[in-house]
Amino acid sequence: TEKDCYEIASKEDWKALRELVNDGQTGVDAKLTQDVDLGEEILMLGYYLPNIYEGTFDGQGHTLSFSWDAGDRREIAPFKNVKDATIRNLRTKGQITAGRFGFSGLICKAYGNNTISSCISDVDINGAADLAGMVKAVGDNSSVTFNDCVVKGTLNATNENGIQDMGGFVYYQSDNATCIFNSCLYLGTNNAAGW
Repeated sequence: TEKDCYEIASKEDWKALRELVNDGQTGVDAKLTQDVDLGEEILMLGYYLPNIYEGTFDGQGHTLSFSWDAGDRREIAPFKNVKDATIRNLRTKGQITAGRFGFSGLICKAYGNNTISSCISDVDINGAADLAGMVKAVGDNSSVTFNDCVVKGTLNATNENGIQDMGGFVYYQSDNATCIFNSCLYLGTNNAAGW
């Protein structure tokens, strides 16, 4: 049935959306119609370059949960790459554990001009370094505007350098990148130290 956006009510729906984006339909709008548990299978949206997610994703207040053990993989988040995307009304909850670096509770890399509104990241992340509550990295000449967002969960770096390599909302901001925060709050815990 033709609808205004792709509806996600299960892990299988999320996987189908992932395949659409990976096949080049990067601007697909989507929404959660109920809480969805992705379980232990690592299923990131916008995984294959250049097919970066460019749509509007509306969680409608629902939760996307997962429990991912990434092993020696790096750069793990529910949304691997986004560009000019809007993500709103979404809660992410669960855990990411890995021995390497580059983990986030929502987005790994953001390009272009992105907006994240009314989202909550409640993800416990255990990794070597480069940990972020909501966005791991904002690309060159790119921006992310956060409106009414909250980060919870725990950021736990597992090596000595990693305790200086984390950010409550954003870990890394590239040259000429911009992050704007409107009414946002960090409520998480971490083992950050140093500068």
